[in-house]
Amino acid sequence: MKRHLLLPLLFFSTIFISADAQAIACIDNFLALFRRTPASPATPEQVAAAQLDITPAVTAGDDWRNLLQNREWRATAPSLTVNPRFAGLPQAVQERFRNLRQQGNNAGFTRVTAAVFDRKNRLTNIKRKRLSELLSPKMRAPHARAIEMLSDTGRWNDYFEDTMGEVFTRMMNSGDPRLVAAAGRGEFSEAVLMEMFRERFARRGVNIAVIEPGAKLLSFRQFRAKLREGVIWDRAFEGNYLTSHGPFPHLFQLDYVLDDMVQASGGQVTRSQEFFDYWGGSNEGLAVWNDMFDLFSEKASGHHSLRDTYTVTNEYLSRFPRIP
Repeated sequence: MKRHLLLPLLFFSTIFISADAQAIACIDNFLALFRRTPASPATPEQVAAAQLDITPAVTAGDDWRNLLQNREWRATAPSLTVNPRFAGLPQAVQERFRNLRQQGNNAGFTRVTAAVFDRKNRLTNIKRKRLSELLSPKMRAPHARAIEMLSDTGRWNDYFEDTMGEVFTRMMNSGDPRLVAAAGRGEFSEAVLMEMFRERFARRGVNIAVIEPGAKLLSFRQFRAKLREGVIWDRAFEGNYLTSHGPFPHLFQLDYVLDDMVQASGGQVTRSQEFFDYWGGSNEGLAVWNDMFDLFSEKASGHHSLRDTYTVTNEYLSRFPRIP
């Protein structure tokens, strides 16, 4: 066939093929309307719960577990960028910060659900009740907010970097050659860490309650008394004893969540100390503490959050060698 005859043939063939394809696509799209299974619409309760902030007003009713089940629990997207204000810190410190941010990006915390909310400490002395049942109406919103934060990888990474960054900044500015040299190696000073925590908690009107090294296992009554004193610095877990806990996790946990807990109360809690009075004031309060801040081996059972002391101590703080 000659070239000048072939070109018109190809032109009209293309038109017909294109037209046939469009027709087939239209027919297929039309039939898909009948084949498609419509998604089940969200119930009004689900929509409402997903959009609500955690406040006393939405946690006051007996059906407040609808909030736990249906709410879109919020989380901060993890960032891989170290805060620029720590650019002057030693490279050993910045490298550890980068590694921790990468860790959070690769293995974040478990998303909150009603079942995750009600995770229990195996050693709690109120075994039959779930956390959502133990909490008094006044305490529901603050603790729900705390659990949201303790499951927020991105926000925790920012907080932890900010806290340790302050420790290393103090060490570098101390004028003490020993502290400056340790900071250069990426080692933190326990004395500087505790000085900072004492200042932070004092601003909230909260003391630090010390369980001394070598202390025997406390009874529930004795531990409740310690909780009423303030945030626990559990020096009994120094060295190789129960390394999944360590001495510092409660200081980090409570420094991280306390201010938001007070705010979430909507004015029903005006002092941070009220939470310690609550946790140490009854067996039910102690059970709430255990389920909130003293979960053990949570990750081994498929959950991962800062409610497990292992996460704070072994996954984060242990990345920084410690000096006195």
